Amino acid sequence: MKIKKAQQALKLQHEQIKQEKEIARKERVEAEKERKRETHILKKKEKHKGH
Repeated sequence: MKIKKAQQALKLQHEQIKQEKEIARKERVEAEKERKRETHILKKKEKHKGH
């Protein structure tokens, strides 16, 4: 019984870590998209600045 509980606990811990990594990855991807979008907007503004 103890082995089964230990294995179950490890599996649960592994799943939690996996979910946390997935959330962190999604946050990084979103932050990168936002950064690229802001850079694009700034470049557009610079392009039209001299007019």
